[in-house]
Amino acid sequence: MKTKLFILSALCVVLFMFNACEEPQSPNKYEDKTNLWPAAEPTGEKVGYINEKGEMVIPAQYYMAYHFSGGVAGVVTMDNKVQFINNKGEVVFTLPAGYNCDPYLSNGGRLFWNRLSYGMYDENFNVIIPDRYNRKLGPMSKEGLAYFLKFDGEGFYNRKGEVVLYNPYDSITRLPEQFYYEEDGFHEGREIVRSTLSSVYGAINTHGELVIDTIYSRLMYAGNGLFIYQLPGGDYNFWGLLDVDGNQLTEQIYIQLYDDSEGDNGLVPLEDENRYLCYVDRTGTKVIQTSFYGFGYAFHEGAAWAYIYDPSDHTAGYVLLDESGNILWKIENDGQFLSVLHNGLCAIIEDDIVKYVDKDKNCVYSWKKAGYTPFDRPFCMPAINENNTINDKIYE
Repeated sequence: MKTKLFILSALCVVLFMFNACEEPQSPNKYEDKTNLWPAAEPTGEKVGYINEKGEMVIPAQYYMAYHFSGGVAGVVTMDNKVQFINNKGEVVFTLPAGYNCDPYLSNGGRLFWNRLSYGMYDENFNVIIPDRYNRKLGPMSKEGLAYFLKFDGEGFYNRKGEVVLYNPYDSITRLPEQFYYEEDGFHEGREIVRSTLSSVYGAINTHGELVIDTIYSRLMYAGNGLFIYQLPGGDYNFWGLLDVDGNQLTEQIYIQLYDDSEGDNGLVPLEDENRYLCYVDRTGTKVIQTSFYGFGYAFHEGAAWAYIYDPSDHTAGYVLLDESGNILWKIENDGQFLSVLHNGLCAIIEDDIVKYVDKDKNCVYSWKKAGYTPFDRPFCMPAINENNTINDKIYE
C-alpha cells in the first residue's frame, strides 16, 4: 500500500495535535450528486443528513454517517448495525453481523470484510468477489482490476471475480526475474512492481508487460497521470516526475508529495526545492506556484485545502485556495478541515464548532462538537464483532 510522505519534525507534532481527519479517497467518491450531507444534531450526539439549506431532512438518529456514494450512504445505527440508506432514509442493505464495509463505492466495487478475509460487492450489494482466503484486497480500479493477497500468492480480480496476473509465491524463486505487485493497484493502466532480484521498481500494463523499466529505487503514483521516482544513488530527499509511459518529465527537484488522490482539475500538489507549495499538471509543468511554505491537497470544485506555516514565528494553519493559488480564507483558532468541497459545501471545525460552509465561508449549518462527528473515523465504519459491539480497529 502506498505510504504517503509527511514532513518530519515539529510540523508532524502540530498535525497530530490537530488530529486532522482525512477521508478515504476512492476514485468515485465525489461523483455522487446526492445533495445531502452527514451532520449532527445541536448536541452532537446523533447524526442525520442536511440539505443545501441546512435543513435536517433525514432525522439525526445514527451513531455514525458518511457521504453518499453510488446513490446510497453508509450509516451505523445506535444499536451498532451497519446499514446503507437511500436519499429518503430508507434502508436498502444491512450488513451481516460480524462484517464491515467500505462506505464508498470505487469504480463499481465496494469492499467488505470480516476479521480474517476481504471480499467485494457491486453497486447493488451483489457479491462479485467472495471473502475467502483474501488476506488483503484493494479497491476496484478504473481498469476493472482489484489487487489481492493470499497465503500462496498475489494477483488481481476482474469485475467478474476472475483471477488474472496471478503470482504464485512458490514459483517466484524459480524464475530468472519476477515481480512483486505493489498493493496500491492499477492507475492509468499501470501497476507498480518490484523486482525479486534487485528490489528496484518499475511498472507493468494490464497484460503484465513491463512498460516502465525496473530501474528506480522508489516509485509511487502521484495522481492524475503522474508518477514520482527516485534513482539509485541519487539524493533521497528529492523526487522527479514520470508520465505513465516512463518518460522522465523532470529531474529529482521536488521534496514531498502529500496527497495522491484524484482532483477534478488534473493538478498534483507538491513541495518544491524551496519548500513552497506548488501544483503541476500531467506534463510535469508547474501551473500554480505559491510563495508560502506548506503542503496541499487535490482540487475539488475549484478549491483545494492547504496547510501553510511561517517558520519565522512558528504559526501555521489550514487555508482554502482558489485555482490560481490565492488564499480564499483561513480556518481560525487552530481549526481544521473535515471534508473537501462536495456539491458546494465542505465541513470545517473552529473553536469546537463543526460547520458546513460554502466556498465563501458562508455557514449553512453548525453544531457543537460532542463525542464523535461524522468524520472522526476516517477510513471506515467501526467494525462489528461477534458480540455486536464496536471494535475500534481501523481498516487501511
